[in-house]
Amino acid sequence: MQLHAVRTGHEDFEESEQEIAPLTEEQKKEQLARLKEKLAQKRQQRQEEERQAELQREIERRKLGKVSNEVQQKYMEAQQAKKLEEERRKRQEEKEYRDKLRKQLEQDKLERQARRKAELAGTGAGAAAAAAASPTSPAAAAAPAPAAAAAPAKEYTECRLQVRLTNNAALTSTFKADDPFQLALDYVRTNRTDGAGPFQLVSNFPR
Repeated sequence: MQLHAVRTGHEDFEESEQEIAPLTEEQKKEQLARLKEKLAQKRQQRQEEERQAELQREIERRKLGKVSNEVQQKYMEAQQAKKLEEERRKRQEEKEYRDKLRKQLEQDKLERQARRKAELAGTGAGAAAAAAASPTSPAAAAAPAPAAAAAPAKEYTECRLQVRLTNNAALTSTFKADDPFQLALDYVRTNRTDGAGPFQLVSNFPR
């Protein structure tokens, strides 16, 4: 009883006059079988619980991995979209810059043509006035007939440039004949594949 009290913490005991008969061999075997069955059930239950817990952990790992992959994919897509937008913006700015230069050059060309026409008109009027002042002058009479009009020079409207880079790659593009050379420099700077350092464009004599 003292040993039982120490092991279980029980303190109150009642005396029983009922005599407990010793177990027979058959009863002992039966109790041992029931005990083994309970142990087997508990072991099976514990294994099932462990299996379910491992399954749940695997589900959580897969879910976490899927979320991580989705986040990474969205990040990469956002970076790609940002890069494409930046490239599109740069191309748009370059196009606007070239269009602005071309318009300015067209305006300058028109102004030069207008000034040239005005100068030619003024020179022609002065010559006509001089001829009218002395219609019978010997110099006028002895003046040779005007030579036949020379054939008009061919006007080129485009210029095709090919640039050989330091890595032996070639860039080829067509510009307007009256474009400033800065357009060619900007084109090479934007499309070169041999680095981003300073450069010079050199032509072979006598081209």
